[in-house]
Amino acid sequence: MVLLIGFSALTLDVRLSSEYEFSVETDSAIVEGWAAILEMNTFPKGWGDLNVGFVNTKRLQDTLVELGWKTDHMYVKKDNLTMATVQDAVEWLAGKTGPDDVALFYIFTHGAWMQREIKWGDWFPATWARVDTAKRVLMIDTCRAAAFIEETRNDPDPHISMANCLASELAWAGIPEEGLPIVGSVWNYYFTNALRNSTADMDDDGFVSVEEAFNFSMPLVQRYMNQTVFVVPEFLQQYHDLGVFPENYAEFPHPVIDDQLAGQLCLDLHYYALLTDLNVDGVVNIIDVSIVASAFGSKPGFADWNENADVDGNGVVNIVDVTMVARDCGRI
Repeated sequence: MVLLIGFSALTLDVRLSSEYEFSVETDSAIVEGWAAILEMNTFPKGWGDLNVGFVNTKRLQDTLVELGWKTDHMYVKKDNLTMATVQDAVEWLAGKTGPDDVALFYIFTHGAWMQREIKWGDWFPATWARVDTAKRVLMIDTCRAAAFIEETRNDPDPHISMANCLASELAWAGIPEEGLPIVGSVWNYYFTNALRNSTADMDDDGFVSVEEAFNFSMPLVQRYMNQTVFVVPEFLQQYHDLGVFPENYAEFPHPVIDDQLAGQLCLDLHYYALLTDLNVDGVVNIIDVSIVASAFGSKPGFADWNENADVDGNGVVNIVDVTMVARDCGRI
């Protein structure tokens, strides 16, 4: 056991046999996923190493690839997490991410290292705000992790920030020598598994959102810690030695989510590819453009209302929806 101690331009001239006629000019950009994944296992003298073989990075990478992300869209940094190297990772993310894209930043290290060496609060909020997309996901996997997402709560732009535990709690990273089922971050393990688990799809839309994965994984994290880790006296004693008494809580630890989005957010890029395939035939083409055009101007209750044509889900079919479908023409 290791405690993470401390603080091409595309122009479409759409002419349809209906009363609506549009000339939509847009770009061919599609939703891409960009991730910065940072994990520190080896520390300077005076700090405890986190000897987990960078398993957290591998689990997250494997999950994102399964969800349609490209490996060359992932900035991976192992060890030597200084303020400068972490800043470089966020700057890379800001430089790569477009307004339609999904951006994810994950960091695993000691909480005290975040505070003392990376000096998180001094610079991260302003730099993170420069990542130009509403689909921003921040994942803090450290001791006292919630303290570090507090730095982003005042960001007025849409975002999701998650922490593996409260600002008053110590996190856990299992190491191979213990012989326990989970090596590395328990939260990382259950959250990444939830993203690929259809049981976590609570609204039955065929995709597991970040919010669904968080809510599904939280009780599993707590159950594992209480029924597998804390039942071993020597592991519980290590918490006691640091003045923490998990047995005094019905549930421990307490992962935290700060969700500043109007709807849910999917990391599965297949969700965005299929969203504009309105007739679900496996390709976005002129038929889908015709469908959205036929419902143009409609709202719920209108005779020509088509929920599928409201691509952005704002309750009205308008030029934004037409543009989104036209943009994706040709996608499979």
